Amino acid sequence: MAEGKNKIVVYADWLKNFDELTDEELGKLMRHFFKYVNDLNPVLDDRLLKVAWKPIETTLKRDLKKWEEKSDTNRKSALLRWHKEDANACERTKRNAKNADSDTVSDNDTVSDNVNEIKETKEVFNFRKSLIELGIEEQIVSDWLKVRVKKKAANTETAFKAIKTQIEKSGLSANECIKKSVENSWSGFNSDWLHNNKSIHPSVLENKERDYDKF
Repeated sequence: MAEGKNKIVVYADWLKNFDELTDEELGKLMRHFFKYVNDLNPVLDDRLLKVAWKPIETTLKRDLKKWEEKSDTNRKSALLRWHKEDANACERTKRNAKNADSDTVSDNDTVSDNVNEIKETKEVFNFRKSLIELGIEEQIVSDWLKVRVKKKAANTETAFKAIKTQIEKSGLSANECIKKSVENSWSGFNSDWLHNNKSIHPSVLENKERDYDKF
C-alpha cells in the first residue's frame, strides 16, 4: 500500500473466489491477503490459491492507482488555492491539503463503483455449492476440484449440468460417482466410464474423458 493509505475496500463479489476453497485454504488466502496489503511480499505456492488470489490482487492494484490519482489531484488543487487566497482562507486550505490523501475520498468512490457493478451483475453460478447440494461430501468435492484445476477443466454451469445428467444415468448416488472420478483422476464424469474403465486401456479412456470434458 502507498504511504498514508491505511484503508482498503473489500468487495462482496469476492465470495465466488472463496466458495471453491476449504476452510484451511481460505485461512491461508486471508493470511496472504493481509501480508500483501502490508507490503510484506508474500508468495503463494498452491496453484488453486493462486487462481483464487489473482482477481483480488488485480482489484487491489486498480484501487491503489485510483487512490494515488485522486490524492495527487487533491494536493495540486489545495496548493493552488493556498497561493491565491488570503491568510485566513489559506489556513483553512492548509488543513484540507494536510488531509488530501485521505482514503475516504478515493475509497468512497470505489465503493460507489462497486455498488453499481453488483446491481448490474446477476447471481453467479457456484460449481462447488451445486455439487454439495447434490449430496456429495465436501471433502470429496474439494479433492475433485483439485483434479479439475490440474486438468484445466472449467467449473461452468454447462459442465455441471452435463455431469449431473451422467450421474442420473449411472444409477449410483452422486457421492459415489464423484468419488469414482477422484479415485481415477477424472476431471469429468460419464456413466459409460464405470463400465469401460476395466476393459479399455487407460490411455484410450483418458482421451475419451478429455473429449467429453471440454466445457
